[in-house]
Amino acid sequence: MFSKQQASYLRGKLNSNQVILFLGAGFSTLAKNRLGEAFPAASQLAADIAVYLGHQDHDPRMTLKQMFELLLRSGKPKNSISVFINEKLTTVAAYVPTEYDVLASIFWHRIYTSNVDNVLPLIYDRGTGPSLDVISYPDGEPSDRDPFLGHLQAVYLHGKLPGPLDHLIFSQHQYALSSTVRQPLYDQFIREYSTYCTIFVGTSFDWELALQYIELRKQRRRNINEHRPRSFLIDPDISTSKRALLKVYNIEAIEAGVGDFLSWLRSNKSEIADREALLLKTVPDLKLLSALPHYHDHVGTLRQFALAFTGVPMVGDRASDSRYLLGTAPTWEDIHTGLDVSRSITPTIVDEITDAIEKRVPTSVVAVLGSGGAGKSTILKRLGVELVIHGMRVYHTDSSQVLAPHTIAEALILFDGPTVLLFDNAELVLRELHNLISALVYVPNPVVIVLATRTNTFDRLAGKLESSVKVRQYQIPHLTRTEIVGLIRTLEQDGKLGKLRGMSEKQRIREFEVRARKQILVAMREATSGLGFDEIIRDEFETIQPEEARTLCLCVALATAAGYFLTKPEFVGCSPEDPATTLHYLNRNLNGIVVATGPNQDRLSVRHRRIAEHQIVECRGSQVLREAYCRLLNVLAPRINASHWRARVFQMYRELINHTTVLEYFYEKVEEARRIYGSIESMFASNYHFWLQYGSLEMEAGDLELAENYLHQAHSLKGNDGYVVNALGDLALRQGEVARSPALAIDLRYEGERLLREQMEGDGATSAYSYHIYVLRMYNWIRSWINEDGLRTRELADLKRIVHEGMDRHPLNKPLKELSKVIDRAYLYMGIDKSKRPKDPIYSPRRRERGQRRIGIE
Repeated sequence: MFSKQQASYLRGKLNSNQVILFLGAGFSTLAKNRLGEAFPAASQLAADIAVYLGHQDHDPRMTLKQMFELLLRSGKPKNSISVFINEKLTTVAAYVPTEYDVLASIFWHRIYTSNVDNVLPLIYDRGTGPSLDVISYPDGEPSDRDPFLGHLQAVYLHGKLPGPLDHLIFSQHQYALSSTVRQPLYDQFIREYSTYCTIFVGTSFDWELALQYIELRKQRRRNINEHRPRSFLIDPDISTSKRALLKVYNIEAIEAGVGDFLSWLRSNKSEIADREALLLKTVPDLKLLSALPHYHDHVGTLRQFALAFTGVPMVGDRASDSRYLLGTAPTWEDIHTGLDVSRSITPTIVDEITDAIEKRVPTSVVAVLGSGGAGKSTILKRLGVELVIHGMRVYHTDSSQVLAPHTIAEALILFDGPTVLLFDNAELVLRELHNLISALVYVPNPVVIVLATRTNTFDRLAGKLESSVKVRQYQIPHLTRTEIVGLIRTLEQDGKLGKLRGMSEKQRIREFEVRARKQILVAMREATSGLGFDEIIRDEFETIQPEEARTLCLCVALATAAGYFLTKPEFVGCSPEDPATTLHYLNRNLNGIVVATGPNQDRLSVRHRRIAEHQIVECRGSQVLREAYCRLLNVLAPRINASHWRARVFQMYRELINHTTVLEYFYEKVEEARRIYGSIESMFASNYHFWLQYGSLEMEAGDLELAENYLHQAHSLKGNDGYVVNALGDLALRQGEVARSPALAIDLRYEGERLLREQMEGDGATSAYSYHIYVLRMYNWIRSWINEDGLRTRELADLKRIVHEGMDRHPLNKPLKELSKVIDRAYLYMGIDKSKRPKDPIYSPRRRERGQRRIGIE
């Protein structure tokens, strides 16, 4: 059947869970339908429909699509038609041969089928492998697969029986309708076929809609290397012409039947990895966790933990192609082989952590703070290696997977000793840390949490931490002379001196010293190239050709800047080009700019977050950035409704759709921001968060009527969401500020107060946001409507009490502290003679500073 080389390739893909199975109508030919007959081929079913309709002179040239159209329009009772079709195209377990069962023992990445019968679920119902999760047209939505392989997704692209006949893609009208409306499940299939080895069984490659989705993209360019994985079509009758057509799609023809394929699976089963072996490959840290005494009693918790956290490795081999010294984020191999410069801050933090563990402090928090490119990720990984050398258990996360606090705590309870958790990109999880610290109360051994994040982000989001645990903050200092000398030596040993090669040691040190106040990434790139960092990144980005490759780079940059990665199927989905061309751009045009990580090298990001941010800065407000933005959101859209709010896809979408982010990326041009929301409105119309952000944008723009409309849509979709309630309270007080009459202003004030006070009593214990909005908006309302000194004094005194209550709850929240100063000054001014009283102090969040923080301009 398969050649020796093909079989070896296929087993390798199966053993890394990277094979898609596509089943066509011919797959079910070994089974019988409910009538005990062989499942009819298309021509036979067309003839059977003619008999059912009483047509004595059936024309064999009439296709199944045409005959099914006639059936639906025949006027016969729907129940009668449904019974007829179900008898022909569904079956019972007794009529499904056991030779199919081997299929359920193989761990496919995903199964797609153009069938509508129920043979596949019956196979899995009696198997001992994963359970089958069915996703079916028209109501099924793409969703994340189970990374622990307990469940396998089967995607029915044309609908599934039993079920309503109008939910199938079978008749001419149904095919026509499906071809005019983009089908997310088909779109997902094309992306995955382009990036995973796919086996087509029981189909002769005449699947009309799939080919249409492939051809919707531009034709493959000439002289483009093939980067799609090899795929196989199994068919007993393949002509020379068919082979030539398959080659266009990088599909190899295998002349064999369904039975031959099942037989091959049975004979090779011993060489195909089982679930545990696959998990150890796809989630490597399970190997260590599986040695814990109570692993099998808590396997679900530990698997979740291993998905988010990676154990710091004890050793690492030198990577032959390391680009760390050229500005790529560090790998563990880079740290183990000493490519990172020794920083004076590192031993101090190691001592702090060691001391906390020796003193058995239950929970300690250490924050490593600095600007983008300051070396936070490198220091965090160096800390991990040093602590492992000290014999500690250390786990690292990039924070792209947000675990529930109780899940982390339940996992740590099973560890026999102290644990250090390293959170890189910690801004992604800062809102959860208070809850995590509360959950860690039940962990019997000391836990040290080390956060690496930007200083102003920490100040904004970590307000609650200080009241629950002491936080030791370490600001990354500028490079010292000793560190500069060490860095120069490392660059020299690795052959990366660049422009420094022809300089004396004194000149080399001088080059770094003039840049020592900049981030280490910036200083290193400028010193070795002789150019400014902005100029380096601008030149690198502008030389990416063609323009489509540059747009794709921006799609990845948007994800990277938000703190997340893209998968290869998502990357392919971001391009209108054919998949082969898109993957060629990734592997050639973007080589060294976009890097792949993960167990299967399928997680894509720009090589450093700071570089991604600068690429976005270079394109701020431009049409190409808007295009990249809309493409990325278009790729995420089909999976949003089916994703848990902690999932990477939802978290990335939430960051990208944030109105503040959109305004910052488009120079605060409200019209440009509106174009972004308007272009994706149809995709997110049923998502409350979209309307929340759209409404918040209009509040910033001052169109309170539109804001009210959008926020009410958000509230109707999810009325109990705290952010929506906060926004409605914010809106009411803003409307009250500009109300046409005192009576209306008071009514709106009471409504805004009611909503925000409810939030302060509820989530105010964990979030400073409701306090901040309440005090800011009430202060502005007071300034607009209360002129009588006595009443204004009493109102400001009440605000003063509330803002200090918020500060007591959130002592690290700097925006609340700044607002408190404004309220205190305004209250003090009331004691000054009116003629000498200065103007009321004004507090307005500085959007420009927020923008600089977000996009990396420190």
